[in-house]
Amino acid sequence: MPQPLEINHPKKLQLTPERAVFDPESNALFVADTHFGKSGTFRQGGIPVPGNLSNPDYDRLDALLSCFNPAKLFFLGDLFHSRLNSEWHAFETWRKKHAGTEMILISGNHDILNESLYLENKLEVREEGYNFGGMILRHYPPENSSNNQNLTLCGHLHPGVKLSGSGRESLVLPCFHLRKNVLTLPAFGSFTGLHKIKAEPGDDFYVVYEETVKHFGVSQ
Repeated sequence: MPQPLEINHPKKLQLTPERAVFDPESNALFVADTHFGKSGTFRQGGIPVPGNLSNPDYDRLDALLSCFNPAKLFFLGDLFHSRLNSEWHAFETWRKKHAGTEMILISGNHDILNESLYLENKLEVREEGYNFGGMILRHYPPENSSNNQNLTLCGHLHPGVKLSGSGRESLVLPCFHLRKNVLTLPAFGSFTGLHKIKAEPGDDFYVVYEETVKHFGVSQ
């Protein structure tokens, strides 16, 4: 597995090219916005997209769990994309493969399934602002990052950054975005879009490109 990039703000965390965060101190893994079942939701709405688009994402999660062997896996919202569909069975099958790992969902805007489905699959559900080892876990980024004394991990935005070359070529890549004490994770799901983040002085962007995570800072 590719090597993660370690940051220390204010604690040591590892940012992986697979778009996850690992906390060695608490032995916990964090991902955001998996959006499992999104292709099934589209097909329910009459949009002809292929099925099983989440299979590579399950494979990446398998690799992460095998590599880090975390005691806990946190989903920072939008685990399953809205309405129940047949792709939920794929999640149930995957969950059984990792029955020994405690899994916790921070409820997001797409997490609208009946809570009994989560409980049946041994998935704890927590609300916004859950305090875990001094870190605040959310789905939505807080409105004012300056008010956060604790490091906050969140998702929802699907952050991306635009990189431009000398020949007018450009591309938008997923990134981890750190603003003051708020770290926004890139969307883990492959079938998601990107939201370009408008940089502010002091921001740090940790850009995911192929099998690396590269740091880009914005000067004060």
